[in-house]
Amino acid sequence: MNDRGSKKWTALMLPEHVELLQSLWHNNPPALPPELDEQQLEILQYALTAAVRDQKQLDIVIYDRNERIRLAGYVKKINRETHSIVWQDCSGEIRNIGLHCIFEIN
Repeated sequence: MNDRGSKKWTALMLPEHVELLQSLWHNNPPALPPELDEQQLEILQYALTAAVRDQKQLDIVIYDRNERIRLAGYVKKINRETHSIVWQDCSGEIRNIGLHCIFEIN
């Protein structure tokens, strides 16, 4: 991945810092989201539908900005038009999460 921001400032950095930045980008490439097959998508859909119906707490893993984030909370609504869910975490904060971001449900 080319990061124009770090390249832009390398002229003003010490050579040691430039080497550290290059090794950082080389050793820690951005994590790619896993590809889910049709069966896994069906399992996710069933779990989300059951969670809305039973209003039970879920732990989900989403992929956001090259990192995996584990969230605990409740699915309040599945919005089929926008392909997203309305998610309420344990502290009461409500947010929309795209279905394409969800990769695991426990």
